[in-house]
Amino acid sequence: MTDDPLILLSHDRSEARRANDPLVDRCVLGTVDRNGHAALRTLVLREIDDRLALFYNRTSTKHVELMDQRHHGSLLIYLPSVGVQYRFESRFEDIPREVIEEHWQLKPDVAKRMDSIYERHPQSTIIDDFAAFETLFAATVPPRKSPRNGCGVYVVVEVAERLELRTDPQMHDRRIYKREGNDWRVHQLVP
Repeated sequence: MTDDPLILLSHDRSEARRANDPLVDRCVLGTVDRNGHAALRTLVLREIDDRLALFYNRTSTKHVELMDQRHHGSLLIYLPSVGVQYRFESRFEDIPREVIEEHWQLKPDVAKRMDSIYERHPQSTIIDDFAAFETLFAATVPPRKSPRNGCGVYVVVEVAERLELRTDPQMHDRRIYKREGNDWRVHQLVP
């Protein structure tokens, strides 16, 4: 087994894709809101040139929370088909605008429409009439280019924990990986 948790994650995600795992491209981002409460949300986890990346829009509360926390947060990745869970303590680096534009083109039309709507109606704001919002959505043409509010971050993992869930009679295998420069220090943990 390698001492690099990102290589392990890549291998585990490949196995999960072969098993048609519905969570293979999802993660849960954990931040702290301005009131000190934990804030969790599910996001698409992408790979760009061997780097993990998250895309969202600037009107989202997650953007504010990442800015408030100086680009720090936690990720949880669970791959039920291969019985593996990852927890990452990470910092985040802004993705350059040209990369945002290139990868925004891969979004489905539904997400592109929503990005366009977010420019006028920020994400998570209250709406009075869902039927009227559905009409607005149906009338919105997916833009050809990423709106100005499109943004994203690269995930820079500083501490990783990998839990391999095993069935009886074996114990789960749990390890922690701490970044030390370009290397990782690995410790076995009590499951």
